[in-house]
Amino acid sequence: MQKKPLITILVNCYNGEKYLKKAIQSIIFQTYKNWEVIFWDNCSTDKSSAIIKSFKDKRIKYFKSKKHTTLYKARNYAFQKSRGDLIAFLDVDDYWNPKNLEYQIDSFEDSRVGISCAHFLIKNENTKKIKKRQTDVYEGFATGHLLKNYNIGLATLIIRRLALSNLHNKYPFDSRFSIIGDFDIIIKISQKWKINTINKILSVIRIHNNNFTKKNIEILVYEFKLWIKNNLILRKKFKTEFKFIVHRYLYYKAILMIQKKKKKKK
Repeated sequence: MQKKPLITILVNCYNGEKYLKKAIQSIIFQTYKNWEVIFWDNCSTDKSSAIIKSFKDKRIKYFKSKKHTTLYKARNYAFQKSRGDLIAFLDVDDYWNPKNLEYQIDSFEDSRVGISCAHFLIKNENTKKIKKRQTDVYEGFATGHLLKNYNIGLATLIIRRLALSNLHNKYPFDSRFSIIGDFDIIIKISQKWKINTINKILSVIRIHNNNFTKKNIEILVYEFKLWIKNNLILRKKFKTEFKFIVHRYLYYKAILMIQKKKKKKK
């Protein structure tokens, strides 16, 4: 890989006007400059389009979907427009430390590394509280550990293009997913590529009332059920660790049942 490879940053947006400006500014202020943004507008109806177009930077490329799709189908479409040797992700709710790309780029000097990630902060927009999330991932081949304790923030991910391209001929992400698509793809890549974790806080991920996961527990339960069903071979290989995914599925299923009971009482 060249000394300063092009990093494509996929920014998927659906009605993200509230936080969009901060997210894009955090990209522009990166100390590492060889990047491009593929901004995929998933048929927003707010001012997102006007905000992104107000940034007069040729590295920012705007695309609008012909129709609204699932998030990971949108990520696939954005990926098809990318040119970078490395692929990073920043949703419009989140933002980066100015040295995020600079710190992570060195991970890929090892040709066996397919994924780089880092620690991050979670900012609760309702309470204004901020807490640190330690990305507890072993260095190297870490599939079993990831199954047991997956806590990687999407905003901290950079993935080698070759690792994504080798998954499928055209689209790397499973378009059936709206929530767990990043978990699915990291587990797949981790079986063939090493992971490198940067011991620094490099991203801020916002939690607020409009977060898709928070509002759609039923979809989350369905997706985990589907994922478990589709990964029986992995279940046999990592019997002990896979139980943690089943437990997570049952946990969210219990939350969903409680929510439904409360609605019935009303």
